[in-house]
Amino acid sequence: MQNLTLAVLFGFIFLSTITNCSSDNSKNDATERLFYLDEEMRTGKADGELEYLLGNIRDIEIGKDDVMFVSDNQAPVLRMYDKYGVFIKNSGREGRGPGEYLYFGGMGMFPDGRLAVWDQRNRRVNIYNKTGEFLKSTLFGGGIFTDEVFKVGNEGNFYFLGWFGNTERSKQRRKYWLKVSEEGEVMDTLAFPKPMNTNELSFVIFTSIGNTFPFIEEQITALSVEGYLITGLNSDYNLKFLYSDTPKENITRANETVSIPSEERSQWRKFKQRFPISTVTIPDEKPVYKEIFTDADSRIWVWRYTEAWETDKVSANIAVENGWWEQPTFDVFLENGEFYGIVEFPWNTKFMEAKGDKVWTLQTGEKGEQYIVRYKLVPKD
Repeated sequence: MQNLTLAVLFGFIFLSTITNCSSDNSKNDATERLFYLDEEMRTGKADGELEYLLGNIRDIEIGKDDVMFVSDNQAPVLRMYDKYGVFIKNSGREGRGPGEYLYFGGMGMFPDGRLAVWDQRNRRVNIYNKTGEFLKSTLFGGGIFTDEVFKVGNEGNFYFLGWFGNTERSKQRRKYWLKVSEEGEVMDTLAFPKPMNTNELSFVIFTSIGNTFPFIEEQITALSVEGYLITGLNSDYNLKFLYSDTPKENITRANETVSIPSEERSQWRKFKQRFPISTVTIPDEKPVYKEIFTDADSRIWVWRYTEAWETDKVSANIAVENGWWEQPTFDVFLENGEFYGIVEFPWNTKFMEAKGDKVWTLQTGEKGEQYIVRYKLVPKD
């Protein structure tokens, strides 16, 4: 069942598609491999040198020797940092000239180490070499303004997120990834599963741990850098692969039902009052998961719904002194669907990228400043 989701952020209204369906788990995976995160690097400051004042990070891409390319729409500016978090240089600058940019829609890394930067307002992809020097641009006239709208696949092609239909607000909306060559030639369309229609309106709260919804059941879909989709209805733990060149078994995993206590329900009812046109109903139980991410190694990170705790450590666009939030918890699977382990993030931490045994995250400070923190994945004894 398709729902329309309403969100308000910095005066803009966004709509996104959600779905509602249920099915039975078909496979019980009792394996429990737990990881803890050991902090290795932190960069960013609340005040001081301009190069470390991070305020609106759009994306982080990891190059050779763990060099970080960081796109920040606060300036906008594309910065390079070494593996220790030390500033190296800026690449390009704000503007419309060669190698310049106006607004970052996303970034992606080519297999050979080149960096692609999707500049939505100039409607082009800038390509830089591994040291951040501008090489060339590829024009592209489409694209939408939301999260996760651009990627570079391991085969070297671009992927742009779009909508079927005339407008982003159409009630008949359906998402797709458009596969485009480095030269700008459209090669394929990877359509999301077709949702059913409904008139229910929901909302989203933007927080320092990521976007949070009032426990809506929806179709969740993610794009792998291998060029296929991972998708599932979050009312059940059953992930399917679409457009894969080789057949893959569904990912299924046993899960426990998480109830919503009265205090947490009360908080979300208050949130709902801020969105008077919302018609969504706060359920008694949470869905299984809220989002799916994929990393540079084609692993699948399933962000699970868990029990919430009252805390002041999570900042949100709707001010709450002590809110009921869930500590970010992920089930991680290898590309072949094999269960890899469970990772629990610190409070106030948002997943950005993972590669090997390293995870890059974004954290928000008390003054709204941002920090990039790299952790090492360490198995618990």
